[in-house]
Amino acid sequence: MRSTHISFLTISASAVLAQNLSESYAPVYVDCPSDVTFTRPASDGLNADEETWLHNRKRVVAGALSKYLSNANLTEFDINSYISGLNNSNLAAVPAIGVAISGGGYASAIMGAGVIRALDGREEVSNAAGTGGLLQALSFFSGQSGGSWVVSSYTSAEYPMSDDLLDYWQPQINRFTAKINGTHEATTESIVLDIAAKAKAGFNVSVADFLGRLNGYEFIKGPRGGLNVTLSGVKNLPTFQNHQMPLPIIQFTKVTDKDQNQLGLLVPSMKSPTYEMTPYEFGTWMQPIESFADIEYLGTNLMNGQPANKSACVKGFDRLPWVIGASANAYEFWWLENHSNNTLGQFPKRSMGSGPQNKRTLSANKSRLAKRLESEFPAQQVEELGAPFEQYFGLDLEGYAYTRIPNPFRNESTAPQDYQLKLVDATEPASSLPLAGQLARNASFIIAWDDNSDAWPNGWENGTSMYQAYLYFKEHQIPFPIVPSPATFIARNYTIKPAFFGCEAHLTSTNDTRAPIVAWFGNAPYSSYSNMTFFQNVTPIPRVHDLWNNTFNQITQGSGSLDAEWPACLACAAIDRSLAKLDPPMQRTAQCQRCFDRYCWDGVSAPEYPGHVDVDSTLLLNSSVTYAEWYATIGKNLEGGGC
Repeated sequence: MRSTHISFLTISASAVLAQNLSESYAPVYVDCPSDVTFTRPASDGLNADEETWLHNRKRVVAGALSKYLSNANLTEFDINSYISGLNNSNLAAVPAIGVAISGGGYASAIMGAGVIRALDGREEVSNAAGTGGLLQALSFFSGQSGGSWVVSSYTSAEYPMSDDLLDYWQPQINRFTAKINGTHEATTESIVLDIAAKAKAGFNVSVADFLGRLNGYEFIKGPRGGLNVTLSGVKNLPTFQNHQMPLPIIQFTKVTDKDQNQLGLLVPSMKSPTYEMTPYEFGTWMQPIESFADIEYLGTNLMNGQPANKSACVKGFDRLPWVIGASANAYEFWWLENHSNNTLGQFPKRSMGSGPQNKRTLSANKSRLAKRLESEFPAQQVEELGAPFEQYFGLDLEGYAYTRIPNPFRNESTAPQDYQLKLVDATEPASSLPLAGQLARNASFIIAWDDNSDAWPNGWENGTSMYQAYLYFKEHQIPFPIVPSPATFIARNYTIKPAFFGCEAHLTSTNDTRAPIVAWFGNAPYSSYSNMTFFQNVTPIPRVHDLWNNTFNQITQGSGSLDAEWPACLACAAIDRSLAKLDPPMQRTAQCQRCFDRYCWDGVSAPEYPGHVDVDSTLLLNSSVTYAEWYATIGKNLEGGGC
């Protein structure tokens, strides 16, 4: 990783105070509308407007499925009868399919885009591989932390082709050291002045604001890093209004005064509820709050679900750059890691071992290896991120570490009475996978892309995050597939090949089909060594294409070279839950059963700690090439911010 010392220039107090609030980052006050439901209980079900939108999206999905399934090499399956059955069901039988991109910083953002590319029916290579078209059949696209960046980027840009999106990202720019204000970057001085406008207007500011403004210049298309792009504004995009994109869902979690205190900072636990933001609402399906607020008016001072001052409703709080900054804000964990010698603030996934790890050594390449293994947010950057909030805004650590939102649920019967909600990265309490929002919407099939470096020392995946998701949803009594511990992932080679969970009703937590089938893909080396650090904020364009090619090979199983039936197997899993909803029901075909026999976990767990994740020595599609050889011939030519 390149040096990323943040250039905090000298900013005069007069410059901060003189910031022009017109077209600024500050939310604005407006008269409160009389026809808005500001808050509602989750027990009402989906937001009425969202429910209507999703129903209309199903009509598009049904048409997209016809094209996708026709290209998936299905045998013994009557596609025409299936599509006819979906339409005859008043769309009730249309499968609710989603993609979830894990936390993992820049790595998950880049490779998450690779996942979308491999599923995009507009990509010739994806169609040739038999996976193209599934993107067009998605109902949901969810992300948290780095995964939220790619979800928000595709959404706000109205789903361009991946190469077109990359042209805007310009990932080779080091935005932490920007010296100019331009289309794709801004100086730290400019960013702090933007934040100052928000603070001057009376709103809390935090590290989330800085991260959001910084990353907005990469991931949110629009003038000044998407300065005036809001999440609620997505509803006005033509592609969204025409139901030509999936619903974006961004996840967070919340800390309370009852949570564990570590060195003066509160950290969430497995019991902490997951919060979500969509273009419609902010809130949680989980106890004790179980409420939602209209996201367009987030930031408004509400009492009992009504504005405390009908002339002072807030708009513009939900800036999309702020949303992605908030979703990735784990500042209290980064600070705790660096002030406790990595003994506090540990993400749960990192504390769950899979047995002794095999630390690979490459004598010719030790410095390079060290860069690849760097995982925690670098200590100097942690301190520099906090510095302006102390120097210019007079905040202490607790004041700027958390993303603070005026509590829209105050004085409601089941809600805490706090004036503010403190949000953090949803990866902190349990799992890096953003699945909760899709489960609440009865998703029937989810592709879960996991790129959060579970297995040390080399940063591959060992299934911990998927297992933690199972434990988390079990704690909150939410239907979910039963998932074994990382030992089984390792023993069954799920660390390098796709694995389906919940294929049969008895392999779900509720012993029925309310839980979706989840296809888990843990980042693995197919054609390239893709275990880049989450904080690698500079990635040359050739390296991005290299990573996309690796992700493509994983999602397509080497364009079917590893399994000629793979496109059909993915399609079988995508539609399986919907077959029983048809009238008359359709049966799983012999081909699909063969697929499930190969890819579905059968409920048999391996003994604990059978070994370690040892996938870092060769490439799955070229097993004769070691990392040292790959780096010497290919990897070093792709260097930029680290490999």
